[in-house]
Amino acid sequence: MKRKTQISIAVIMSLIAIAAVWTVMFINRQTNIIAFHNLSERDEAEIRKILQESLDGKKNKYEFMSFDGDELLSSQMNFIKKPALLITSSGTSELFAAEKAEDGGIITADIFDGMTSSMRESTVFGGESGKSVVSVPMLVNFFGIEIDYTDFRNSGMEKIETWEDIVEFARRQKARGTEYPVAFAGKDPSTVLDLMGALTEALSRNGTADYEKAKSLLRVRSEEKFNAARIAQKLCDADDAPFYDAVKFLKSLKNDNLIPPNVFSLTKNDINAFIQARIVKVAFMSLDDHRATNQKSIARFSTIYFPSRTSPADRRFTANVIKAIPMANRSDVKEIISALVSTETQEKMSRQTGLAPVLARCRTPDKQASETRRWVAATNAPLPGLSKDCALTNAEQKQVVEEIAAKILYEK
Repeated sequence: MKRKTQISIAVIMSLIAIAAVWTVMFINRQTNIIAFHNLSERDEAEIRKILQESLDGKKNKYEFMSFDGDELLSSQMNFIKKPALLITSSGTSELFAAEKAEDGGIITADIFDGMTSSMRESTVFGGESGKSVVSVPMLVNFFGIEIDYTDFRNSGMEKIETWEDIVEFARRQKARGTEYPVAFAGKDPSTVLDLMGALTEALSRNGTADYEKAKSLLRVRSEEKFNAARIAQKLCDADDAPFYDAVKFLKSLKNDNLIPPNVFSLTKNDINAFIQARIVKVAFMSLDDHRATNQKSIARFSTIYFPSRTSPADRRFTANVIKAIPMANRSDVKEIISALVSTETQEKMSRQTGLAPVLARCRTPDKQASETRRWVAATNAPLPGLSKDCALTNAEQKQVVEEIAAKILYEK
């Protein structure tokens, strides 16, 4: 009996030793992974390409992986799946990763030299001490308003600077034969949530404070039961609800027949087609979507930021920032991040993605990227957009947006 016990203990110890070796090997392999989360396919592909070119010939060999952007990062990234470097969007994913990043201060403040002040302000600190720099801005994706500038020049209007100007321009285009001159991709939950957040920041008396209130309502905690109807009610119904003014504005567009009655069934491809067919004169979209739209057609449009009575110095535009987060406290990871924010790479990434660089003085590919940088630099740290600032899966976002759409389209 004693001999059997000894054999059993020996077998167990051997299995533990083997498991330990395999675990160490697996973790070592994982630490040479660069992971992506919550980026557009196009942006991820371009950044991967640039990273691959810069890493060729380096001593450390890296692999790339993608977490599912439709799911929360917190449900996917654990100790075993922890990469050396994470590239993600600002917002909830960034904050979660910051908490999980290794402490040690591998990134120092000098990495922000040359960045605009709003980009420096957008930095997230984390690690065990809560003082380590764990979030480095790479690129800026602005959410704005596209105005058909060709038709604007023939509209008899001198300028578009206020919401009243935008509505007047839309009415003149309707009078000239455009059935529904204003549109957005209402079937895409990310677009709608970002639009509602941007409208709230711009139109609400409480501006950013109401955005933050909406963000809190959209961050469903693990102990809470998800209820889309209840969330939408808290966001929209009361006079002091964060979305109250945004809903009121969109209802006015609907009541004036300036937006299509099926606007919440429109996809990004539909908006692209409408712009090509010249049946949309005002469109709400991100810079990323601007780049994905037929370039010959979108060239007629000029991007403007969301007007507001609030002083620019007190504003925070909706502009998601792609961030590099060092999950491993290693010098080679710092070297990669430093290269990403160098002048040469910033110009290359901006040129290939079409997004705005974070450096104040590097070259930009065109007016859109240049103005995005200038607008965001003139204000405070940008808001990530509620689609990135919430703690909901894509499926849950869709349910909330359906409830909001019903309030805009059918409630008085």
